[in-house]
Amino acid sequence: MVAFGENSLDTLVPSGHDPGRAKRRVPGIVDLPGGQAATAAVACARLLWRTRYAGVFGEDFAGGVVRAALVRDHVDVFAVTRAAAPTRRAVVLVDEVSDERSVLEYRDPQLRLAPGEVPDVVFTDTRILIVDAVDVQASIAAAKAARAAGVRTIVDVDHAGPSVFDLLRHIDVVIVPEEAVESLAGGASLGAGLATIGRESDAAVVVATLGPEGALAWCAGQEVTAPGRVVDVVDTTGAGDAFRAGFAAGWLGRSSASPNVSPELEDLLADANLVASLNCRRLGAQTGLPMAAEVPTHLRGGV
Repeated sequence: MVAFGENSLDTLVPSGHDPGRAKRRVPGIVDLPGGQAATAAVACARLLWRTRYAGVFGEDFAGGVVRAALVRDHVDVFAVTRAAAPTRRAVVLVDEVSDERSVLEYRDPQLRLAPGEVPDVVFTDTRILIVDAVDVQASIAAAKAARAAGVRTIVDVDHAGPSVFDLLRHIDVVIVPEEAVESLAGGASLGAGLATIGRESDAAVVVATLGPEGALAWCAGQEVTAPGRVVDVVDTTGAGDAFRAGFAAGWLGRSSASPNVSPELEDLLADANLVASLNCRRLGAQTGLPMAAEVPTHLRGGV
């Protein structure tokens, strides 16, 4: 599996819900690696799938921390380095009472990747490519190259930015958070919105992640639901990225087990919900990502 897109060094701040106080003590402040594509790569690597991450780093301390975390989890890294730019950073405020979080993020414009900065072979020498919509034109180029080589494609989209549907038209499985469906589909209800995205993109599957409620998918004119899994939630940071990784791992594993039979969508959504829920057990985007021994055999790679 290859994940192409964002990485980040996240500053996590757990705190009680007390909006009336301008200053209060917190139990800790910790820097942890994150980012949409980087987290998906780590998730698949921990499940023992051969995994590569491709993206851009600043030449700074934060970039070194994030790259080292990827390598530590046996992710092959294709890095573009911007010497004059800081690595993407985020501050994540985690409400320990409601389990909700707020994200304050900064990405220097110099980190923008252009098409061609990562060679096409990075995207074609794999079975599944996951891209995000951070650098849309670069993701379009990556998805085009992958599809031309017969590689399956998954996208992580969390807002309706410029040219986003130009990207979705090169994607097999579109996965978006519930709150992004309305902006992508022009105000339609959830089910109708997924159908609209599917028709306009021609994607085979469009999935809305619903947090603890699980997921709702549209495929070939039909809706498919998958309930969430019960877990003691510490932090939901990275849950959507883990969901995509779980979907990819299930797609790889179930296809290998039955090469002449397409996996059932309900099963793939259950796989994705499992990996996402387990990731919520710990603070940070990647800390709680499950190891291979924690998941069913079909989700484990052969590395």
